[in-house]
Amino acid sequence: EGIETSTSVTLAPLWVEEGPVGIEAKIPAQGWVRTPMCVSYYLKNRSDYLITLKMTMEASDAFMFAGQKQVDIYLRPQKERKVEWILRPLVAGFVALPTLNLSVPQEEEHKISRGKLAEVLERSLPTHVYIMPKSLTSEELLG
Repeated sequence: EGIETSTSVTLAPLWVEEGPVGIEAKIPAQGWVRTPMCVSYYLKNRSDYLITLKMTMEASDAFMFAGQKQVDIYLRPQKERKVEWILRPLVAGFVALPTLNLSVPQEEEHKISRGKLAEVLERSLPTHVYIMPKSLTSEELLG
């Protein structure tokens, strides 16, 4: 009947290095033009020491936002911190989110490099969100 074949290959070990800082974004699946939407960022310190970061939300033609443009963040060892912004979409479509930047003070660079931080942001954060046109109310339809 059927012949079964098996092959065994030994692979070199693979080391996975987890950075000292992790970030996750919680955003709605979609938004509506001129309707506020909350975007939450969760920063996790996976190290055993205090990490200081500067978090900046870049200006965007597609969104207005409420909240501080720049925030200093102190991540305690093995703890998570939540930072929220309220975004108000100005255009409909598959819209680029405002860019979030994290930077490390020069005296803290021995804890985490700028390159690693940029890599974490690039891998972890969504870049776009669907924004629906504003729906008309019944008064606007009748009026």
